[in-house]
Order: sequence, then structure tokens, then C-alpha cells
Amino acid sequence: MSRVRWAVVTALALLAGLLVAASAAAGTAETLLSQGKPASSSSKEGTSYAAAYAFDGDLGGTRWASAEGHDPEWLRVDLGTAQQITRVKLTWEVAYAESYQIQTSSDGSTWTDVYATTSGDGDTDDLTVSATARYVRMYGTARGTEYGYSLWEMQVYGAGGTPTDPPGDTFTVAAAGDIAEQCTASSSSCVHPKTAALVEAMNPEFVITMGDNQYDDARLSDFRNY
Repeated sequence: MSRVRWAVVTALALLAGLLVAASAAAGTAETLLSQGKPASSSSKEGTSYAAAYAFDGDLGGTRWASAEGHDPEWLRVDLGTAQQITRVKLTWEVAYAESYQIQTSSDGSTWTDVYATTSGDGDTDDLTVSATARYVRMYGTARGTEYGYSLWEMQVYGAGGTPTDPPGDTFTVAAAGDIAEQCTASSSSCVHPKTAALVEAMNPEFVITMGDNQYDDARLSDFRNY
């Protein structure tokens, strides 16, 4: 295989590596799974504090609140299908839980604890969990105040949903091998006008050059057709 062809293969391998890395980043990015999904609760303080308000994305505006003075209470969300869950974030109002569990279920009836605490303090709880489930709920067993339980938002994150683009701007990379036009191996002042013109037209942010001190007799069509 000529040096021209090796340069092409190397360039393609490098660019494929960039694409694989970008694809992996997109595939593993966390997605907010719970916003706008059907929600229910064991009770509510009133119509203005329904379960859905903890999943509407209006942080600090609307909230869920249970009936006052009663334990246990729960709030749950239906993700629609089984999802890989990686994180649950609870933004408490003044009425927080001192003891609670984060539970998951595939059928909405049988629940499994993926997190539990008896020392809740009302601060925002950003919890790393690992589960595959359709339903997720906060199950409060001991109130931290005389009121009920209240959450501004309960956000469930995971690897499912619509993949997001990896962070950062897009950019163009030009990879040029030792493609020789109007050159010979003995030339000491060889230039590559056609290759240079193509790269210039691409206006890339980065240029990868691959070649050696010898030039192969080749045409641009050899590069394109290989």
C-alpha cells in the first residue's frame, strides 16, 4: 500500500476515533427524565399543591405539599417506560423529611430502596443512585417539622431519553497526507497547490499533516477513490 493510502487510512482512523468519542459522550450524558411526567402522591395539602407541581420545572414557583401532621407520605413519578436511573435531586421547601427513602419499581406496586437516610436537614439532596425502573418515589417516614412534606422539585436523571449533544462547539479538522501534485522525489521546493487550496476552502480550526520526506506520484482522484 502506498504512502498516500496509508495517510488516508490513518486520517480516517483518527477521525473515526473523534466520532466514537463524541458518540460515547452523547450516549452517556445525563437526561432529565421526570419533568412533565405523570405524578401522584399519598395526599396533598390542597389543589394548589398537587403532585404534578414537583415535576413542572418551575423551581421556586410551584410545589407539592402533603397533608400536615401525618407520616408516612409519598410522592411518585411514572417515567412511562423502564429507564436507567443515575441521580435523584430533591429541592425541599421548609417542610422537609428527616427520614425518607428513594424507592424504585417496575410495576408501581413492589418497591425497592435505592437510598435511605434518617438525618435529612432540609437542604437540597442531590443523590447518586443506580437502578432500572419505571416508577420512582420519595417515601417519607419522619417529618423534620410540624408540617407535612413539601418539595419544590423532584428531578430524576438517567441515561435514557433523547441523547444530548456533547458539550462544546463543533469544529473542523483537515487531515492531509503526502499527496503530491506537480512534484518529484528529487524536488527541493515542492508545493501542493491543489491540496492547500482544498484545505483553505475548508477553513479548519485544526490541520493534521501526515507524510514523510519523500513524495509519491499521485493525483487527487487517487485520494478520493481509495
